[in-house]
Amino acid sequence: MPRQLATLEGHGLRKASPFLVLVSTGLVLLVAGCTSDPPNTVGVGLVDTQIEVELEPVVSTQIPRYTARPVKNVEVPVHNQYALYMGDQEGNASAIVVNYDFAEAFDDSVTIDMIRQDNIQSPRLRLMILHFYQNLPRPSDPDVSGLQKVYEVYQLEAPFDSTAFPGPIPAYDPQPLNVSFDPDEAEDYLVEIDLYNQDFVEWVLSGAKVGFLIMEGDSPDPGLIGMSARDNKLPSSILGGEPITERVLGPALLARVIDIDYEWSIAPYADASTFNEISTIPAAADDGFMVRTCLRAYPGLLFDYSELPPDVFINRAVLSVTNDTTTAFGNLESLVVSEMDTIYFAAPGDTLLLTDLNRYTYNITGWNSLDPTRLRTVEFDVTTAVQRIINNVYEGTRGFMITAGEDFYPTYDISGTDPDFYFIQFNFFGTSAPDSLRPKLKITYSGLGDLGGGGR
Repeated sequence: MPRQLATLEGHGLRKASPFLVLVSTGLVLLVAGCTSDPPNTVGVGLVDTQIEVELEPVVSTQIPRYTARPVKNVEVPVHNQYALYMGDQEGNASAIVVNYDFAEAFDDSVTIDMIRQDNIQSPRLRLMILHFYQNLPRPSDPDVSGLQKVYEVYQLEAPFDSTAFPGPIPAYDPQPLNVSFDPDEAEDYLVEIDLYNQDFVEWVLSGAKVGFLIMEGDSPDPGLIGMSARDNKLPSSILGGEPITERVLGPALLARVIDIDYEWSIAPYADASTFNEISTIPAAADDGFMVRTCLRAYPGLLFDYSELPPDVFINRAVLSVTNDTTTAFGNLESLVVSEMDTIYFAAPGDTLLLTDLNRYTYNITGWNSLDPTRLRTVEFDVTTAVQRIINNVYEGTRGFMITAGEDFYPTYDISGTDPDFYFIQFNFFGTSAPDSLRPKLKITYSGLGDLGGGGR
């Protein structure tokens, strides 16, 4: 008997052609003739009837198991990340902390006898804005690129503990260290914040270790902004591939030494983003789910297959999710779907090590270079995975993990930066959203039984 075919109509997918059943008057016809003959039209005129069988696909919107996993890369803690973040956006907030050791500040050109207020000119703190943030349209003036920020610099009561973050902002002296900052004076990628001459000289003469706090003031443009950290190994992330001559890529203290007409730069020995506020990961699938990088958060979804009849062949299975472009933000990023045994779907909020994500997942498919501020609905072809699942190829139960383009998914790791680098957040609608926005698993299948079986 002929198989039935259920057809899929989904966003971005073409409708499948109907399956044609050819019925003759008591004869079995080989329309193309004998197997030894070339294809021809012999016998076509004997066909009496065409029957079109076109069935709706099975569409599953039920997610009986869900997880929301923070994922930790122990090899790149916050204080070793390539980028520093300041500002706040969609429930995330951060300041920048920096430690300097003034006993190690001297180089071959500067000696202790040169450290006098009349010989030190224009002390300042320099930050280097990541190229992506240089090109962002200003909310205050969308026709102009580059976020305008107001910077406030304070002295920490003690150098910060590099293992304390993400965490609260450490205690600091409320008296600002910097001269008032005019955001219009910032260059495209350099922010230089003027400091007081007397403070700078005292720090150097003390030979002490001093911690700085850099916070956002009352800025014209809201949102997170990224700076180059001391550990940044990608100068192209600052100037977009153009040559860069600065010796210190992280927050540097600069001053002009008048006697020798020398631009003196002092590098920090530690820096970090505080990430003192982190957006809450949805605890249930009906509330939505996020994919976040830098401070990784990846969702796991198990769909309900109960509407699929037995003994079917999966022609097409598509996982469809819809992103809230009004709240998502960040640079381009890959999205990858992998299989994962649900025994590793721990309670929402339980941390998963990045090395374990590598061990526990099997990559299926993905998309590269997706813009979280423009991506609406994205569909993933998970046909082979669904066929394996319903055929009970595995022991246990497998769901889908949605992640960024990690190193162990090489097809989707093409940007040159790992997910530790840019702070990116996709916010997908959950199962309580209107039907058009809910996550869906849309399955087109062929029944292996009678004509009356299969489909919905």
